[in-house]
Amino acid sequence: MKLNFFKTGIILLSTVTLLTTSCSNEEFGTPEQVNVTNLPDNVLNKVLDLQMDPSLFNYQEIQLFDGSTKKIVITSGDMAIDVDRFLAIPSNQGGLNAKQYRSQFLIDTDKYPTVDIIAFIGEGPFGLSQLAQDGLVAAVQNWNEVSSKLELTLTFTTEPTFDSDVFEIRVNTASDINSDGLADFPNAEGKPGPFVLINSRVNANFPDGFEHLLTHEIGHAIGFRHTDWNSRQSCVDQGLETESTVENDLPVPSIIFGTLPSIPGILEQENSIMNACFNFRTTDGELNFNDRSGLRFLYPKYY
Repeated sequence: MKLNFFKTGIILLSTVTLLTTSCSNEEFGTPEQVNVTNLPDNVLNKVLDLQMDPSLFNYQEIQLFDGSTKKIVITSGDMAIDVDRFLAIPSNQGGLNAKQYRSQFLIDTDKYPTVDIIAFIGEGPFGLSQLAQDGLVAAVQNWNEVSSKLELTLTFTTEPTFDSDVFEIRVNTASDINSDGLADFPNAEGKPGPFVLINSRVNANFPDGFEHLLTHEIGHAIGFRHTDWNSRQSCVDQGLETESTVENDLPVPSIIFGTLPSIPGILEQENSIMNACFNFRTTDGELNFNDRSGLRFLYPKYY
């Protein structure tokens, strides 16, 4: 997600140009033939094994505010996955037919009746600005206002250490990411995505823009993909991409291919909080009707 804020005010929630067709290993070649300098050999081998284009992936080691380092594979600008989880993806899950508005795994609300978020506001390079803090409060409220089984709590801290048995999602700023926001998905054990990062260069005075950005990244951490994954139409509408493309990155079981039953056929929406791109200046930072319907479907309050 590249930000040229003072010229356009537009946030691009994915910097990667994505292919519209699925390709085979033969088209991409062997690890020795592919010139991808930033992918470790084991990650490159897995990308090829999944029959995907290595140029669409990035590998990065990021620092969190507690001093720990996360090794991640970045797939669509602001969507990330832990390296070990990426390497464990079965080979038969590759290709465009494995795609959804939701991520592969969802939060197990029986294990995590509340999702506890801790945000760092201390001094130094990781602390959230006041605008980001306000945006985070509004973002948590956005998701909690929907009647679903999912409940988020938020705690701010000035301490670099925290109890990992209590808190599931860490939020802080970072200067070493190539997007304006970055988040991981829930894992196979039903645990929420472990981090949400906001690039420290995002410091413009638009409160609703921060609310949108943080609501969007939390959306990934609780199991949402980009609404317009099949076209990235929001990026075309904002003039950031020239043509529609399909996000061909992380697979999910093809049994849930397509849109959510609660939002049949609606993938191109002007105001979905989970669109790949949005305008930082003009957004109201709120969930739209279909975002709320999607949350109720993924985490129904009553069975």
